[in-house]
Amino acid sequence: MHWFLEFNIFLFVAGILAYFLIHNRGIHKVNRWLFLSLPLLFFGLSYFQPIYETTQNIAVVTLPTVDLSIPFETSESIFNNLWLVYFVGASIMTFFISKAIISIVSLKRSAKIETVKGKTIYVGNTTASFFGWIFISEDIAQNEWGLAIEHEAAHAKQLHSFDRMIVSLFQIVLWFNPAIYLLKKAIIENHEYLADESVLKSNDKKTYGNFLLAQKMRSHQPTYHLTSNMSNLKLRIMKMNQRKKSALFAYLLVPALALGSLSFTYIETASGVEETALTDMNNDPVEDPDVFPSFKGGAEKMMSFLSNEIKYPKKAVESNVEGKVFVSMIIAENGEVTSVEAVKSPDESLSQEAVRVIRSMPAWNPGEKDGKKVKVKMVLPIKFALPKE
Repeated sequence: MHWFLEFNIFLFVAGILAYFLIHNRGIHKVNRWLFLSLPLLFFGLSYFQPIYETTQNIAVVTLPTVDLSIPFETSESIFNNLWLVYFVGASIMTFFISKAIISIVSLKRSAKIETVKGKTIYVGNTTASFFGWIFISEDIAQNEWGLAIEHEAAHAKQLHSFDRMIVSLFQIVLWFNPAIYLLKKAIIENHEYLADESVLKSNDKKTYGNFLLAQKMRSHQPTYHLTSNMSNLKLRIMKMNQRKKSALFAYLLVPALALGSLSFTYIETASGVEETALTDMNNDPVEDPDVFPSFKGGAEKMMSFLSNEIKYPKKAVESNVEGKVFVSMIIAENGEVTSVEAVKSPDESLSQEAVRVIRSMPAWNPGEKDGKKVKVKMVLPIKFALPKE
């Protein structure tokens, strides 16, 4: 699950950048889709990671995978406790969102129904909208209903409640990530800017501004978690009377950050390194030896050596990191293990441990070509696995 940690780190950084550099400037329609797509963008980059390939002319012999599972229960306990905390948090968030939906339904049922210009309006204790439902506060005089209805109808037409439902799902899954709350706030404020722009197409700024100020005096009206409502009025009035600020530089930061996240990704192909060429500028190893190098005592002895020597890194256990490390090495003419390096790995601590143990290996039986001892390059996959229930 290292990709999930990576995803949340990059989403956190992107969320902060988007909130402080973009949401109060730029093009509101562009901002809407940018804010909504950020979690999906970085999820895709983290989970569906690209495969990097290089080319060379050296034959690579891939040894059987060493499957290493840690025997002690400490990691399982840590793993289970973390998931327990996660699911408790997700359950609590699901409860509050469900409660908000029930509150909106109750608000509709208790409201008085009016028909204005062919639209069904629910008159109650707040001015808001939820999908096609438009609520008007009973505190608003009927001669002011026109602008309020027009504003909330803009929310309904532009499907802003759909955005809120999507963000609510993000909140359930990512309840622990502060970025999701910043993105939610930015999305809600952006909805108001979009609705204001729609109203101002057919009304002058002064009339609409005075209307918004009048609503500010009714700030005691309750708000509902999933509804659009007449909120953040002071900032909106200021926004209507200022020139739009360019956000081109800020927009460029998001794809730059997305591309940067690719450098932190690792993945193994279905067939492993057998079909993935490895970069090595040393052309000494023989491509097709007559006799391949072998561990003294055979493959079973090598598996036993690795299983006894490799220790699952504590850091990887605590972070719940597992996966396959591909270690490249050259068996020299005298059987010595040289040029050891991890060419693919899900985590640096796993790489360091695998390389450390491979370097400590005793000399092998060297490879041969035409009756002479020769260098041969080999790859050893080592699978690190945490215990499962």
